[in-house]
Amino acid sequence: MSKLIFDCVFGSKLYGTDTLQSDTDYKGVFLPTSRQIIMGTKEVFHKDTGTKGMANTADDVDREYFSLKKFIQMASKGETAAIDMLHAPDDKVLTNSEIFQFLRDNRSKFYTTKMKAYLGYVRKQASKYGVKGSRLQELMSVLTFIENNPDTKGLRLSAYTHMLPTNTNLIKGSFVDLDSGKEVHYYEVLGRKYLFGIRYSEFIDQIMKIKAEYGARAEKASQGVDWKAMSHAIRGAEQLLEIYTTGDLKFPLKNAEYIRDVKMGKFDFSTEVQPYLEHIMDSAESAAEIASKNGMPDEVDNEYWNDFIYEYYANEVIRNG
Repeated sequence: MSKLIFDCVFGSKLYGTDTLQSDTDYKGVFLPTSRQIIMGTKEVFHKDTGTKGMANTADDVDREYFSLKKFIQMASKGETAAIDMLHAPDDKVLTNSEIFQFLRDNRSKFYTTKMKAYLGYVRKQASKYGVKGSRLQELMSVLTFIENNPDTKGLRLSAYTHMLPTNTNLIKGSFVDLDSGKEVHYYEVLGRKYLFGIRYSEFIDQIMKIKAEYGARAEKASQGVDWKAMSHAIRGAEQLLEIYTTGDLKFPLKNAEYIRDVKMGKFDFSTEVQPYLEHIMDSAESAAEIASKNGMPDEVDNEYWNDFIYEYYANEVIRNG
């Protein structure tokens, strides 16, 4: 049988965001047997006591185990599950080993300024129902304007500027071009600037691309908020920010109570949750830039970790050969 080298409490009970309705999650890592290494093994094992297709209850237990190779590959990509497991405190660790303790002690080797999977997870959760859903409502006012003012004359955006809708995320502004010294005017839609000099047809194309990015799920979101998805997005962004600013990550999370309250839908979305999530996501991305200037690498040293995997797998085969 394969050898369990790490096992820990995971999910809300690790983060400190659990409620009376929360189930119990465990995640672990195993070292395959010599035969599994040579012949090939299933890299992930999963066991859930819950009923398929239904949400887990407080009585359910969810277990997931990764091979050592799979786990290191996940951590190298910045996947949230692996990064979180590396930071599990001792009181949440059920099984440990010399191999995995080495990974815990060297977890910073998995930190990069481009933790794409981790940041991607945050953005995905945010886009499911919340931030993009509410912003879609603002985008709709621009789309309505375009529908009522189709491109029939081949004019530039400047011909329509006095008619364009404006609000918090729809802004008319200007800046001084350093080369010419002239004032340049633009129309900003959800953070994206369009110069008045572009063709109106091009502006329409760009707005339609934004609409496509938001997608059908975001349109559904404009009618409601998935509070659990929002809490996961905030949690992920805060964890990234903590890694970039302190060089480590501690559980339970220092802002666990707020995240739990978000999950339970205790705050107004438009005035509290949306602005906070956008702020924390922006802060994490800004902190990543600072971390880069302070020496944090852009990529994981994959060759180092490939050698690590090879050494342990080869030794396992030799010992049992």
